[in-house]
Amino acid sequence: MRCSITAVVLAVFMFVLCSPARAEPPRDSTAVSQKWTPWSELVGAIGKDGANRGEVTVFAPLQQGATSVFFAEIRGKLFDEDVQEANLALGFREMQSNGWNLGAWAGFDMRNSEEGNSFYQIAGGLEALNERWDARLNGYVPITDPQSTPGLAQLVLAGNRIFMTGGEEMALYGFDGEIGYRLLGGRKFTGRRHELRVYGGGFYFDRDDAVEKVAGPRARLEWRIDDVIASLPGSRLTLEAEYSNDHSGIDSRADRLEVGARLRLPLGGNGLSGHQRSHALTAQEQRMTEGIERDIDIVTQLSEEEPVEDAQTDVHFDQVAYADGGTGLNTAIATGDNTLIIADGGNGTIAGNVTLGSNQTLQGGASTIPVRGRKSGTVVNFTAPGSKPTVQTGGNNDVITVGGNNVHIAGLTIDGDGQTSDDGVDIIDDKTNIVVDQNMFQNIGEDGFDADFGNSNVRILNNMFANIAEDAIDFEDSNTDVTISGNTINVPGSGDSDGIELAFFNSDFTITNNVIVIGAGNDADGIDLFRGNSDVTISGNTITSAGNDADGVELFEGNRDITITGNTISTTGDDADGVELFDSNLDITISGNTISTTGDDADAIFLAIGNGLPGVVTTIISNNLLSATGIASEALDVGIFNVIEFSDNRFTGAFDDVVVDFDVNPNIVNGTGNTILPGATFTNVCEGIGNFTGTLEIIDNSTGVPNTITIVNAGVPCT
Repeated sequence: MRCSITAVVLAVFMFVLCSPARAEPPRDSTAVSQKWTPWSELVGAIGKDGANRGEVTVFAPLQQGATSVFFAEIRGKLFDEDVQEANLALGFREMQSNGWNLGAWAGFDMRNSEEGNSFYQIAGGLEALNERWDARLNGYVPITDPQSTPGLAQLVLAGNRIFMTGGEEMALYGFDGEIGYRLLGGRKFTGRRHELRVYGGGFYFDRDDAVEKVAGPRARLEWRIDDVIASLPGSRLTLEAEYSNDHSGIDSRADRLEVGARLRLPLGGNGLSGHQRSHALTAQEQRMTEGIERDIDIVTQLSEEEPVEDAQTDVHFDQVAYADGGTGLNTAIATGDNTLIIADGGNGTIAGNVTLGSNQTLQGGASTIPVRGRKSGTVVNFTAPGSKPTVQTGGNNDVITVGGNNVHIAGLTIDGDGQTSDDGVDIIDDKTNIVVDQNMFQNIGEDGFDADFGNSNVRILNNMFANIAEDAIDFEDSNTDVTISGNTINVPGSGDSDGIELAFFNSDFTITNNVIVIGAGNDADGIDLFRGNSDVTISGNTITSAGNDADGVELFEGNRDITITGNTISTTGDDADGVELFDSNLDITISGNTISTTGDDADAIFLAIGNGLPGVVTTIISNNLLSATGIASEALDVGIFNVIEFSDNRFTGAFDDVVVDFDVNPNIVNGTGNTILPGATFTNVCEGIGNFTGTLEIIDNSTGVPNTITIVNAGVPCT
């Protein structure tokens, strides 16, 4: 913008110097009904440190008499950084017998700030003008509440305090005024009428909670050249310079210098303009159409110091405590509620076997958490000083116990001292609002993370788990409102060590976007829902397992309202199903997954007993890509007493025998649009023995011919 405004200013200036002056016409004493005519003005200005702007103004008399005019003025401005502003004003001026024009105006201003905030204010002013002098006083009243400024807010850590400055941007109340004087006037240089005017004044803007007032002096200089365009009488070029200084040194007005040019263009008026006006109108009358002089932008400022809170748990940070390998955690924890505890790893390993109380955040050095201004609501990332610490304990103790509500644990390495510990983090019963994020759990003797009974509003986010002896993440009984997301889990898979386990009667879980790798141990599932869990969404996870009987996702017994969608599941061990529904699971949806197995007797999807109720609840299996290439492995293997809707699935790979397999005893299976992809190999589409009902369509794309399988008391394989 700097270059474009510079070019405009220079071009206009050269035009003025080089164009010829228009000859002075004879005086016309004819009375004119419309003394004062509208005009428009184009402005370009260059400011110090790139504070540039462009402006368009339109002035229009709305009603006028012999000595008074009621007018409107509209301005639109564009500043650097896409800051935009508009001013709308109505004004009234009246000529006095003593040569002064007295006026008043009221307006409405709008501003879109650099932070994308919108501000509105009402403004007004009083003025007195004569041929030589100007006097003005203006006031400004914002009508917009302070607004959030995450891009400008700063967090300050000072000893045992942490606070935010600049959390809000606010429009300020204020006033400004000036007195001006015409130093020179008359026809100079090119024969045109010239005026040199100087102005001096000041401004004062402030508001409760603003970090600093905006106040200081302002001086302006104007060189006006009338009839600058010979063919447009009434045109005017004004070259101007303005200097202001906000003594606080904070606002952009601090030591601000601006130079620019204004080109005024008349908008009609029966030819009564320019040099004609100098004959038909007196000097006092000419001043009735001066533009309003006012602060052109809504003055904004940042907020002062405010207290902060943990943006994830809403815990107020009334104090800060510190821990390292020398001072230990217990001293910092004893500081009490509403404490941010910063653990620094620069002084060696920090001893674990500690219990966090209520309303505490334990943050490791060099980690980042979101912090919110308690007044402004602005959220800013806070990076703790120091380096990432290791908190370690063994001897059959938990590394960290959560013993209260509203606890946040972030940015630690939680170490079980060669798997001699109990759990890495253990939440005891009936706790709420717990966040565990960005931690590294390693060498843990039991579960990496364990929640006992009745906990709620728990979030396990973006952690890493490695070398965990039992489950990486384990929820025992009746926990609710839990999110497990963004974690990377790598467990050896020995001794029933699941990636994520929900044991009994847990509800309202979201398990999403985790990466789970299970090693070669046996009977270790990626995600295991044991008994009576409900309202669980398992989505977007990547699960791989290498052990025998190591299912990607297992629903054991009596789970209900479970959605398994958008996951990528791959198993390589024998009897390791991609998704296994064992006994009496209801309201189950398995859709949009990519599931592949390569071990023997390892089905992509396996349903054992009673998953669904005839005429009541159907298990939905749809839109999955399924592959099962080991011996005696099927894309879908159905046991007994299941009710299934199996539609729009696709099959790929080299099947050992059949694509879909049904065991004995009643099953109700329906579905259409299932497709065997080109290149897939198989012996039979389907086989089954016993009392089956339903219609199942599977299309072999190598022939394009649908295989519609209808089984009613068939008693023979459904090939």
